[in-house]
Amino acid sequence: MSRRGREGAPSDDVLLRALDLLVERDGIVEAGERLGVNYRTAAKCLEERHVSRRMRQALEKYLREQTEQEELEDQATAPVPDEQGGGEEALLQEPAEEWRRAVDKLGVELASLRERVEAVEGRVSRGPDDGGGEGDVDDAHEVDAGHAVEQQRSVPVPRRVFPELVTEHPEPGEEQVYGAAAEEVVQWREAWADRKQARYTLDWLRGEGRRLELELRLIGVFGLTPPPADAPWGERRRERELDWRRRALRRLRWQLPLTWCLHWLLRGLTLGRWGGTGEH
Repeated sequence: MSRRGREGAPSDDVLLRALDLLVERDGIVEAGERLGVNYRTAAKCLEERHVSRRMRQALEKYLREQTEQEELEDQATAPVPDEQGGGEEALLQEPAEEWRRAVDKLGVELASLRERVEAVEGRVSRGPDDGGGEGDVDDAHEVDAGHAVEQQRSVPVPRRVFPELVTEHPEPGEEQVYGAAAEEVVQWREAWADRKQARYTLDWLRGEGRRLELELRLIGVFGLTPPPADAPWGERRRERELDWRRRALRRLRWQLPLTWCLHWLLRGLTLGRWGGTGEH
């Protein structure tokens, strides 16, 4: 149940959501350090879904700092207006350029697809009398290709306000949105699900490592933005997100062997009863 500690303060739901996102991004230990509390305190709040007075103060302070940081970054990147109102023009110029490039790219892809479809339709309309032997075989292949193109066109492209956003769940026709990144988006969803369903720390670290590796490619190579973001990141935010993922992956790579040793030590002490179903 959502409640407020005082008038105008964030509700428990808002604070718990902020904690969820922080732990998903940085892990429970680093999340506790950023909040200025012991990681056990943060873990208890995360598990019991109850915001104590201490956690409320820490989370409210964290949200204020995040808001202030975003405002400072917006001010730092905002254009300075000139005497002729150049600020508003500059403010609109960058998004307009991005949209123009996206539209140009889409136009090229549509033109290429249209040429292929017209070529197939032209060969089919001429019929078998226009050629024989090998030509008939070529026409058969072209007909198959035409059916494949027509079938692909029959699947509507998902209507997205922001095509750069990666969705947690698949959508029909999303291959036309993600293009070359479609396969890695599927792999990312699998890693995301494995990480969320992990019962033991070792399994969680493995899923987290795979997720980070895939997000480095999705963000850095394909320019996509993974959940829980609700809008595409700008260049500065994207570089910042890539940087902390690289650091998190480095930490995880030395933490994983230690956790593996601890995992097997606990299994030995409990005669295999602990962690048996989580180990592969």
